Amino acid sequence: MSEFNYTFPGPFTPFKHQISTTKFIVDNPRCFVLNEMGLGKSASALWAIDYLMNINEVKRALVVAPLSTLHRVWQDEAFKLLTHRRSALFYGSAAQRKKLYATDWEIGIINFDGVPILKDELAKDVASGRLDMIVIDEASAYRNMRTKRWKLMKSFSKYLKRFVLMTGTPCPEAPTDAYGLAKLLAAREIPWSFSVWQAMTMHKVTQFKWLPRECGYELAYKLLHPAIRFTKKDCLDLPPLLFEDRETELSKEQRIAYDSMRKNMLLQVQSEGGIDEVTAVHAADRIGKLRQIACGVVKDTTSGEYLLLDYKPRLQTLLEAIGESLSKVIVVAPYKGIMLSLVQEIGQHYTVEMINGDTPPSKRGDIINRFRHTPDPHVLLVHPKVLAHGLTLVEASTLIFYGPIYSSEETKQIIERINRPGQKNPMTVVRIGAVKLEWRIYKAVETKSMNEDSLLDMYRSVLLDG
Repeated sequence: MSEFNYTFPGPFTPFKHQISTTKFIVDNPRCFVLNEMGLGKSASALWAIDYLMNINEVKRALVVAPLSTLHRVWQDEAFKLLTHRRSALFYGSAAQRKKLYATDWEIGIINFDGVPILKDELAKDVASGRLDMIVIDEASAYRNMRTKRWKLMKSFSKYLKRFVLMTGTPCPEAPTDAYGLAKLLAAREIPWSFSVWQAMTMHKVTQFKWLPRECGYELAYKLLHPAIRFTKKDCLDLPPLLFEDRETELSKEQRIAYDSMRKNMLLQVQSEGGIDEVTAVHAADRIGKLRQIACGVVKDTTSGEYLLLDYKPRLQTLLEAIGESLSKVIVVAPYKGIMLSLVQEIGQHYTVEMINGDTPPSKRGDIINRFRHTPDPHVLLVHPKVLAHGLTLVEASTLIFYGPIYSSEETKQIIERINRPGQKNPMTVVRIGAVKLEWRIYKAVETKSMNEDSLLDMYRSVLLDG
């Protein structure tokens, strides 16, 4: 980007598609970035914001993103790439968000549901020009014009000097999804009503059922203009395997159960002579219970029955990650109990099949065959123990760990199911976590340092800070 006289800050060199995306955002004040998941849209947006601030084109920018990407994507990247900029994460209670918003920040980061909490402050700053740029990540969450979310953002958009909508899946359900996004971004009215757009892109099958026309999705992408779009196939300089961490939350029910378990662990340590008396076996058992709670299910050791907890935040994070993939998806879940619930929940949105230790070999073979050779299932939900060595599943290029597993070898073998000859796309491995313990396990597995000593260290850390 020599014509901008811009030196990209940060610890790594941008890929060619990131440079092009940054330039596109700079050149187009109101635009769509439709790059596929895993291509570093967030870094491109932050670099564009930084450049525009350098030339005094932008004073303040707000990033609106899913909760799962606030900390481990946006906040982390802002810290790593733009150390010279004052960034603030508007998160917590309403009072905490308002207090943070009142500070002297340049780049603000907030989740979708946080925007209404600060609507008065945002409306004032947008109208006055004090906040002159908004970037929405995973903007397909704003595709429905009937929602309060859409209407509030639309009330801001007419004042904005710069407005960027980013999503790799602008039409997750139908070509008609593009209409709400186009209306949200458009500086002037689109010359059609929704009903006319629906008739252009869909055809009516029954009174209540519409299906996409052959040209429907092509028209949808033309409507989203100006836009830039890279797929992983386009980016020859990409590494073949990308990792992406998604942070989620515990529900209120999970948090109560998790804190209660930690309290019991602390009392038990105090009554049995201190932390040095804890064995690795005991530590693994207690940590296992905490992992179950974080995933959303607890197994009763007496009856063997599963107690399902409210796990809506984690489920939403999982569905977001599935929805961002343009190819088939494999979801790895560490507990059979949560799989029984997940297969039902995922099945409300995508075709899905489940394989665990109870799946007969004949049925397992049929599921694998259909996953490899037919459109359905779109999602394969598996227990880590059942992905056999040598199995090829290159029809998927997105692999999601619903929660961490202990084994570095199993993790490697699971990844190798998609990272094999015949894979035509760069791959994305998504890791979901809600508590510090889970990220410690992911790190230990990644560095191959998962052993008795690390388990005991994790046990101590849980007692100290969760």
